[in-house]
Amino acid sequence: MQVFRVTGWKPEPSDDRPLVYVSLGTSYTDRPDIYRTCIDALSDDYRVVLATGKVGPETLEPLPSGVTAARTQPQLDVLEHASVFVTHAGMGSAAESLWFGVPTVALPQAVDQFANAATLEEIGAGVQPEEPLTVVNLRAAVDSALEARPRPWPRWKPRHAATAGQPRLPTPWNASYRPSSQQRLALWNGEGRTAAREAAGVVSSPSADEGLPR
Repeated sequence: MQVFRVTGWKPEPSDDRPLVYVSLGTSYTDRPDIYRTCIDALSDDYRVVLATGKVGPETLEPLPSGVTAARTQPQLDVLEHASVFVTHAGMGSAAESLWFGVPTVALPQAVDQFANAATLEEIGAGVQPEEPLTVVNLRAAVDSALEARPRPWPRWKPRHAATAGQPRLPTPWNASYRPSSQQRLALWNGEGRTAAREAAGVVSSPSADEGLPR
C-alpha cells in the first residue's frame, strides 16, 4: 500500500473546531473498537481525521459531520493543522508530533511504542488515557492534551544539523521543510530528543536555549 504523506491537504475552512488526527501507524491498525471510541468521544466538539489502516472506513459509517475516515491520510499535511494527535506512539509518529508541535494522546500497541509514549508524557508533549479505554477516558485525555499543549518544539530544531540550510518561516514550525526518515530518527534519538527534554525542564542545562528563537 502506498501512503501519500504530503498532498497539500487542508481541512474544511467552514469548521473551526479543533482538529484531532487519529492514526495507529501501519502495522497494528486492525482496531475498529478504537476508531469507534474516538468517533463517539470526539465528534461533538472536535473535527476528526481518521487513518484506519486495515479497517475499511465504510465499516464505521455513518460518520458524524466533521469526521472523515480513509485507510491512509497525508500525515504530514494533517499534522500541520491538527490540535491533538491520537497515536500509537511509533518512533516516526512520535518524532513528527514533536516536529509539528502537536500534543499526543498515546495508545501504544506493541514493541517500542510503550517506551515512546512514556517519553512523550515525561517531556510534557503528551498524555496517556486512563484504562480501560472508554469514551469518557479518551475524551478526558484529548481535552487534557489540548489544554496543556506544549510550547512550540521547533525552538530546539535549529540545534540539529537536519535543519541546516533550510528556510525558516515565522510560524510555530517550519512548514516548508519535510524531514526524511533518517532525520526524524536523529531528531528522536539524538540531540533533538535531548534538547526537547531540556526545553521541558526534564534535563536542566544553562545553555539549553542559547541562540534559539523565542
